[in-house]
Amino acid sequence: MAETYSTSLKITLIGDGDQAGTWGDTTNTNWNLVEQAITGVDGISMPSSNTYTLTNLNGTSDDARNMVLVVGGTPTTASTIVAPLVNKFYIITNNTNYNLTMSASGGSVSLVIPPLTTAQCYCDAYNVSGNGTGFYSAQTGSAGNFTINGNLTVSGNVTETGNFLAAGVLGAYKAASFVGGISNGSGASGTTLNVTAVNSGVIFIGQRVTGTGVSSNTEVTGFGTGSGGTGTYTVNNTQLVSGGTTITGAAGAVATTPASGDNSVNIATTAFFFYFLVVRKQNNQSWVVRPPFAAKEKMQPVS
Repeated sequence: MAETYSTSLKITLIGDGDQAGTWGDTTNTNWNLVEQAITGVDGISMPSSNTYTLTNLNGTSDDARNMVLVVGGTPTTASTIVAPLVNKFYIITNNTNYNLTMSASGGSVSLVIPPLTTAQCYCDAYNVSGNGTGFYSAQTGSAGNFTINGNLTVSGNVTETGNFLAAGVLGAYKAASFVGGISNGSGASGTTLNVTAVNSGVIFIGQRVTGTGVSSNTEVTGFGTGSGGTGTYTVNNTQLVSGGTTITGAAGAVATTPASGDNSVNIATTAFFFYFLVVRKQNNQSWVVRPPFAAKEKMQPVS
């Protein structure tokens, strides 16, 4: 009985009674090929045609069996790698300055990997996805927490369903609804916001707040005993708002001043009104420039 080969990795399958006295050599080769599939790293240099077809050989080393493909060269436009249409997981590093398309011979779905990007992907040869055979991203989401210790570059859109926090640099928050009042703490007008209950969202420095009796253009300017939930805060306008008032805090993004910890500057207070931000450190104090450019609002110190 003649040898056959496995579908995805092209491992030699020895026929019954074959390779008497030599089957050990074939078995050792098979183990090397399995190792290549699990740990193999191969460099691919893009030719001038901008298309490279992975070698796919029976029972011997080839391109397609490697786990990791590092694609380089100097293509002058977007390029394409053609892989065999078999189930296989890949890690692809696109070290070129152009998009790289991963496609499968005879497949209907391809995957574009941006320049200077490493991606995890897989070839679906049997249309298990239901969207066609070919290449799919293996990185479309995270089931748990996702930590980025370096830089994050986004070439498309970012959609947030919760709060986005970049420690010490940037935080983006949904709108908040909470219950409280504003006074001096003794029943007269003042700048202390006392929050007794939070219905939704987070209270942050730089947040515009509105509600019955709340003065226009009121913002949270400092933490007291509260730091996002119930507790006290400082606002910029002196006023008297009865306790138990439902107050809305606008959605927004804040840039945190690293030197002073939780001090921050409002970038955006609603989806329709944005502050354009320039922050400069001077005499150990941060300043924000924002429109409208009225003389009294052109520069504000952030204490």
